[in-house]
Amino acid sequence: NLSGLACRFALFWPEMIFLKIYINHTLKQGEQYMIQFQWFPFLLCLAMGLPSTVWASVKVSGTLTAEQSCQAYVSKKKKTNPDNQLLKTGQIYSVIEANRLNQPKWFRIRIEGIRQAKRWVHKNCGTLKYPHALKGLKGASQHVSQQQLCHTPGHQTTQVLAMSWQPAFCETHRRQRECQITDTKAYQATHFTLHGLWPNWQNCKPHYQFCDAQVTSRPQRRCQYPSVPLSKTVRHQLRIVMPGAIRGSCLQRHQWWKHGTCSGWEADTYFTVSTRLTKEFNQAGMAAFMKANLGKRVRKKTFLSQIDRSFGANTKQLVKLSCNRRKGNLTEIQLLLPSKIAESDSLATLIQKQLHQKKSMNHSGNCPAYFRIVPIDD
Repeated sequence: NLSGLACRFALFWPEMIFLKIYINHTLKQGEQYMIQFQWFPFLLCLAMGLPSTVWASVKVSGTLTAEQSCQAYVSKKKKTNPDNQLLKTGQIYSVIEANRLNQPKWFRIRIEGIRQAKRWVHKNCGTLKYPHALKGLKGASQHVSQQQLCHTPGHQTTQVLAMSWQPAFCETHRRQRECQITDTKAYQATHFTLHGLWPNWQNCKPHYQFCDAQVTSRPQRRCQYPSVPLSKTVRHQLRIVMPGAIRGSCLQRHQWWKHGTCSGWEADTYFTVSTRLTKEFNQAGMAAFMKANLGKRVRKKTFLSQIDRSFGANTKQLVKLSCNRRKGNLTEIQLLLPSKIAESDSLATLIQKQLHQKKSMNHSGNCPAYFRIVPIDD
């Protein structure tokens, strides 16, 4: 077409005209003219109108619900997929980029928990939803509200690891089945237990939650949630670190459907990571500290200093402590972590990453200057 011919001519035109300019002027003048004329091809092409395919990819924000087990490419041009990553049918992925504005054929998605998490997939791989319309794309829902995005996985800006001190929790929840355990040798007698791993998105008010269309709100009872598909290995790990999962109170169901579905992981991965991080927190010296202070009143500053000794200076800035207001007993600790967590990331690594981002917990909790460590047989 005419614009294409004009651009091709413009690309060579400075080379032809520069020879004449250089002969008739000094070197300095020639260099100045060369710089000026080198801009000309781009200005001419802009004036004539470049074809849409010339323009670079565009940023989008939305989701893709996979309908096929498509290849997820690191490079769509070279079709490189070094780990043979495939989309999982029914899984919802965050869409972050389209290959062009007009009639895009490729979309870049984020697959959590893998190396090289940003991958290209073809538009036919699933159903697309995004808030800003792209021209010429048929079959896509182009009106997604912020409220809808707050129920879409993969948008978290931070995550919180919440761990309970079970003996203190049971003081006010004695009817819970897991609170019937009073064995001083049980894991929860001397270790923090897993409450949950919560992806958070600061744009969502009040919460970023329920990111699977199968469950959109909390039922009256936790065991009314659908069951969670877990392997035997993961169920065994939960039996150790989440008492609410082994005694039939269905805590794992609540945590998965409300929080885990927003992580971008499958249930097995979500609970594998969260149980491992809980164990690492205990093993870093926190379980030993709690065991040594059972039944005692502990100074809050002393507790936070122990956290810094276990994980490094200023870790206490990432901590929120919750206490029973009436009795002043420590019931829970929440730890702020980065938005992106790889399956192999250690808790110590994640803490240092979060400290490097200079984002701290926005509330230190309600614990007084001194609080009590409740023993399980209190």
